[in-house]
Amino acid sequence: MSIRSDEVNYLIYRYLVECGFEHTAFIFSHESMIDQVKVEDDQVKPGALISLLQKSLQYMELEAHVNDNGEEVDCIAPFSLLAPHVCVSGKREMETSAMAVEESDSKEIPQSKIEVLEGHTKSVIVFLSLYLRSISANGVQTVMFLPPRSFFLPLSHITDQPIRPLACGPVCAHTALSNGVNYISAIDWSNRGESLLTASYDGEVRVWDRQGGLTAEICTLQNPVLTASFSPANSILVTGALPYVYVYEPSATGWSLKFDTISLNRLESERSGKTAIQPHAVILDSVWRDSGSFSLLDNKHQIINVYLPASGKPHIQVLPGHEGEVNSIAWTGNKRVLVSGGEDGLIKLWNDEKASAVFEYSCHKGEVMQVVASKTASSQFYSCSRDRSVKVFDVTSASAISSFAEHEAAVVRIAQSNGEFGKIVASAGEDREVILFDTTSNEVARRFKAGNSVYDMQFCGSGEKLSLATIDSQVYLLDIRV
Repeated sequence: MSIRSDEVNYLIYRYLVECGFEHTAFIFSHESMIDQVKVEDDQVKPGALISLLQKSLQYMELEAHVNDNGEEVDCIAPFSLLAPHVCVSGKREMETSAMAVEESDSKEIPQSKIEVLEGHTKSVIVFLSLYLRSISANGVQTVMFLPPRSFFLPLSHITDQPIRPLACGPVCAHTALSNGVNYISAIDWSNRGESLLTASYDGEVRVWDRQGGLTAEICTLQNPVLTASFSPANSILVTGALPYVYVYEPSATGWSLKFDTISLNRLESERSGKTAIQPHAVILDSVWRDSGSFSLLDNKHQIINVYLPASGKPHIQVLPGHEGEVNSIAWTGNKRVLVSGGEDGLIKLWNDEKASAVFEYSCHKGEVMQVVASKTASSQFYSCSRDRSVKVFDVTSASAISSFAEHEAAVVRIAQSNGEFGKIVASAGEDREVILFDTTSNEVARRFKAGNSVYDMQFCGSGEKLSLATIDSQVYLLDIRV
């Protein structure tokens, strides 16, 4: 019996992906060459590393509690992977469990309001939904799924009412690599929903129409594409490793390259600027501020603001300040303040005037996993953390204005609803629970226990339905209406 290092690396990689450590998982997979490991994903069950550790812990506990003569040692002390074990004698109590009595005002979402979209054979880690009220009288929702180790994107068309089984629609396919593996790394809808942008790990960037028809192949790059997104004016931003930053604009012949890393650095140099997008960096994430500027996250724990000539002040601004990786950035609704959250547990506020944070919040007691700008209040934003909490902030206040701590494990994703449901904020935790909070009453509105880890979630355009992407290759559609 032997254990190979590539097997251990693969299990660690799967653990990082399943827990939502997207940036860390990418860097680890690149350095350990996970894509060269010959393994079928569906043959390795979710939670494999944890399962092995649990079995090892059980064996260690058995080994520690059996005498040489085969008799069991009476011990009631807990056993841990990290802490030294000291036996405490006493009668071992039998664990009992009972189903909790369901209250008449239960917040659990009933099965009648849950729909499941099936069709993927791999984990679903990211998706986007587009609500198109202009398509038909009853409205159509187009849901996009993103499997990490497959290269197709099924579109499902879902009528609002009545609730009915959901059928898989057209498939948007990317090229399969020689080893049969190709990550779809990014998707985004255009501003009005006419086009869908997709990018893959092998460097393909494509544009599709609403019916799933291929309308353009933007580029095929030599390195992985990590982010791809439309600006409010429908320019396309493509970023990735080594690093590269490309901005494409629509033209009479399709899409034309307008800027790249070299030309952006040249513009900065021409204005006697001293900053640049550094070589050998990896651009992990990007977000448009407006059609003339965007922000980047690199693997050197820096935020890079890029102002295009359309902004009237072309330059590059580098914002260091976090100790450790920056997990998430978001511009507030009025686009005046950039919010960042990192593994140092801090939330920092930035503006155009300074290359250092203008304010920081230390309200969280653990790594900040995500920050999201409020859709209803231009000066507010939301955050979630490994300290199991969700918080609401206003940039005019020196501390959080609300806090929710209903999860039993780290909170890794948050999303705000839309329309008349805009007061609802959903959170997904490593406890596999999705909790919807009413930010007006500061109470729990609804709950849902997923069968496995939730990678991503998004509300439909009118706000009454929440879609969840999970590790078990399913997408759940929850009706949050009481």
